[in-house]
Amino acid sequence: MVIFINFENTNNSNNMKTKVLVSLLFISLSFSNGFSQEVESKSKIKWLTINQAFEAIKKEPRKILIDVYTDWCGWCKVMDKNTFSNDRVAEYVNKNYYAVKFNAEQKEEIT
Repeated sequence: MVIFINFENTNNSNNMKTKVLVSLLFISLSFSNGFSQEVESKSKIKWLTINQAFEAIKKEPRKILIDVYTDWCGWCKVMDKNTFSNDRVAEYVNKNYYAVKFNAEQKEEIT
C-alpha cells in the first residue's frame, strides 16, 4: 500500500505532524497495532525516516510517499523489485516526493 500526503501550502510543522499521525493512525487500525521506519538499502529510491522527511519539508516542501509493507507480502516484494528499483520511477519519486517506508507489523513507536 502506498500513501501520498500533501503538505504543500502548509507552514505549520505541528499541523504537518498532526496530518501524518492521523493518517498513520488510520492505516494502523487497518493493518496492525504498530509501525516502524525502515530504510530499504537495495532500492534506488532515497528512503527516509518520517523525521528526516519532516526536516526536508522545512527546507523544500514536497509531498510524502509512504510505502506500507510487511515482510510476508508478496506484492510488496514485487513493488520493491520491479517498481521502486525502476530507474524512471525512482528518478520521478526522488524528484517529486519524500519517500518513507513503514513495516506495518513492527511494534516500535513513531517519534
